[in-house]
Amino acid sequence: MKQRFLCLLCALLLLIPSLAPAESVQAEDNYSFDFDFTFSMNAQSFPKLMRSRMAGYAALINKLGLRGNVAWTRSTESFELDAELYFTDKPSLTFPFRIYGTEQRVFITSPLIQDEVLLLNMVAFLEFSVKAKTTLGIPLPYLAYLYPLTTAYAFSGPANVWHNVIGTYTESGKITTKQLRTLTERWSEEFTTNPDLLRWITALADGSDKAHDAVEIELSHIPEYIEKITNGCKPVTIKIHDGSQTWTTSGKEVLFSRQETDEGLTLAVTLPSSENQYVPSLTYSDTKDASTLSFRLEASLMRDPYIVATDDPIPANTRQTSAVQSDSSYDDFSDETEFYYDEDESDHGFYDDYGESGAMQETTFPAGLLDLVVETERLPVSLPAESDFNIMINLQEKLFPHFSTKIHGETKKDGSLILSVRKLRQEESESEEIFRCTGTLVPAELRDIPNYMHKDLDGVYNVFSFNEQSLAAFRHNVLPKMIDSIFKFVEAAPTSACQSLLDDLTDSGILDMVMKY
Repeated sequence: MKQRFLCLLCALLLLIPSLAPAESVQAEDNYSFDFDFTFSMNAQSFPKLMRSRMAGYAALINKLGLRGNVAWTRSTESFELDAELYFTDKPSLTFPFRIYGTEQRVFITSPLIQDEVLLLNMVAFLEFSVKAKTTLGIPLPYLAYLYPLTTAYAFSGPANVWHNVIGTYTESGKITTKQLRTLTERWSEEFTTNPDLLRWITALADGSDKAHDAVEIELSHIPEYIEKITNGCKPVTIKIHDGSQTWTTSGKEVLFSRQETDEGLTLAVTLPSSENQYVPSLTYSDTKDASTLSFRLEASLMRDPYIVATDDPIPANTRQTSAVQSDSSYDDFSDETEFYYDEDESDHGFYDDYGESGAMQETTFPAGLLDLVVETERLPVSLPAESDFNIMINLQEKLFPHFSTKIHGETKKDGSLILSVRKLRQEESESEEIFRCTGTLVPAELRDIPNYMHKDLDGVYNVFSFNEQSLAAFRHNVLPKMIDSIFKFVEAAPTSACQSLLDDLTDSGILDMVMKY
């Protein structure tokens, strides 16, 4: 069940940034777009073991449409989405809702719950997701990590330290020994005492079902690794000239380089290897013209094969796996293989660490923890536009479940839009469509949007942080209305979709939890 939800939610989530138009050169502070989308899902693109249940969801999704208006303002980072979900074969049957707020606070309301307001405090999204995975086995942390605020908030402490100690360089100079020593001390403190950062680190390790111990060991040595990056707090030389920038250690190792020209931007980050020989690396390059942007982002955390082969420094109680076979990815599932990763998802309890005899087992360090490639071709920089674009995503190794997909999009000057999520195979001609969104996205009349960071929170229900009193109020005021609206939706939905949902709610334990109340 977890794999099914992960596949479906990630596929839909990846559409969201594609639907949002990029910043227009002529646009100012406010933006507003009317939209009308219909959807289709191909259940046959899933492995045989899943097709029966996914066919139920497909029967529902293929009947749904979504229309409304989305508007936002850059100055306050506030947005408003007024929309309604409708059945294409019954256009008069609609389910209106409103989502508004900021990146930190997302408010949801609807006449379907008599305009009661639910609050999603996105700062607490990761903590809530971890509890959902622990109690119900739903892999929400993966979605939490995809939400940009999750990582930005967790690392805001180290980022503030960097800003206060190092600052911003606009011309050549040096980061002094004193600065680096202060940075090292304060970052080490952040990585050992900052509760938000520690929660992010712990959730990442706990979510790495295929390499839990290796990730946990690597993260526990971050303070020592910071000392290594700063090369024992020796000065770092920064050279800035004619659009280029390089950061070089006293040992002449380039930590960071950046080159900006009229054609595009190129940057690279290459840090020293960790204690267990994992080498962090990130590269980015783009090309752009007046109407489109193409870029390639690569991020990896792989073991240095040369160092591992010649001088493996792994402690005596650990061992290196020299030939680690990659898990079956989304590209190469057989019909009898479960989606994404194996069903055996251990919680790393006593028998995982010690074995049945109670003897301590050696930790295996996989060849790679992260290998991510994101590539776009001809992505429009503003909408509406005449464009034919692709977004390719390939996520491998042990840190997250494997995910490999391609989003193909077509946009027209009249605002029409097609997005197709495809399963990649070895040959492009063999790619198979999983999900399609078709519709229109056109500029609309601008409207004033209040600053929702200043919204009064009285009378709203904080979904991610219920106490006993607020939970009782929610059950009394909101839940009955919500259930009544759900029944109206279920009445219009295909029977097969209801059965698929009921099966998943039962398998996850959610239904049992709800029935207790």
